[in-house]
Amino acid sequence: MAKHGWNVVVRNHRGLGGVAITSDCFYSGGWTEDARKVLDHLHCQYPDAPLFVVGTSIGANILVKYLGEDGINVPIVGAAAIFGLFSYFFQICDRFMARRLVQRFYNKAMTIGLKNYAYVHKALLSRLSNWEGVRKSRWIREFGDCATRILGNFEVLNLDCGYILDTYYRRCSSANFVGSVMVPLICVSSLDDPICSSEAIPGDECRCIISFLQSVEGMKVVLKLEEEIQNLHRNWEAQYTHSAMLSVEDQQKERTFQKFLTMVSIL
Repeated sequence: MAKHGWNVVVRNHRGLGGVAITSDCFYSGGWTEDARKVLDHLHCQYPDAPLFVVGTSIGANILVKYLGEDGINVPIVGAAAIFGLFSYFFQICDRFMARRLVQRFYNKAMTIGLKNYAYVHKALLSRLSNWEGVRKSRWIREFGDCATRILGNFEVLNLDCGYILDTYYRRCSSANFVGSVMVPLICVSSLDDPICSSEAIPGDECRCIISFLQSVEGMKVVLKLEEEIQNLHRNWEAQYTHSAMLSVEDQQKERTFQKFLTMVSIL
């Protein structure tokens, strides 16, 4: 995007990108405060610049949750959520992650990544979490129960049937907030994504979700995506434009938003 004239800012989660953690606060899939602070800072530094935000995977969930939490008060003009984890409870639950070999592979691989992150910050995590459980965890749910849930102070209810109702996954799911989003939002997902499954996409709540099959040839995917983006722009224009005569500021926002949608198709 920088090559196409955009001023790009990349935000890393706490403890990633070689940045040390200097407090007892760690990030999670539903932690929106860091994103909020960064966007507020950028808006204060560049009050006249339209802000657009792109989030992928966990970042997409955080983005959509933040947009829903703050509603009309967000300082951004538009956003794109790419391969978002809309429903943590469904997508990370044991039943889904053990459904097929590919899910079990991703479950194991992501758990290894989480444990590597934990070892980097062992000095803090060994004091704040169930470190023995973190060290022995084999699956995402086991790591989450021993680390993420404890760090976020989420309670666990053990039911008589032996299942665990984990409020962390429910409260962090952006599906609960997408209906409160008040800015143009485009959500791009793949129907055969092994983690961001189509079954977890909150279709009724989303204003527009662009889904496409990975099996389609690349050029056809791009053409289809560009076609859907144009439809999104027309829908947005009809919904948010109440007068045939737009102000100069609105015209500028319109052109910038159209440029942003074009960049999303390139991503």
